[in-house]
Amino acid sequence: VFDGSELKKYENKALAIRTEKGAPDSLLTSTTFYFHQNQLVKVEEWGDKEYKKVYVDWYFWEGRCLYYTLQKDRADERAALLLTMADGLLKIMNKVR
Repeated sequence: VFDGSELKKYENKALAIRTEKGAPDSLLTSTTFYFHQNQLVKVEEWGDKEYKKVYVDWYFWEGRCLYYTLQKDRADERAALLLTMADGLLKIMNKVR
């Protein structure tokens, strides 16, 4: 979603299907990036596996993660990855516009 020439929101949904022990296993995920003045401010993620949804929110300001709701050991690594992904999205989307 663009507001004039500025990217405000980018959503990516994915369906992953794998076979484990002969049975298919699927995972539906969504990652939504929110921008303000070409800076990442929030990411919403959710995953749905067998009707069990998990939600995670990330809050950013001036290129660093301020707060997140993920309770895992590698959450800081995920925050850094999201910042890198957001930078890439901005570069690509600004070229397209």
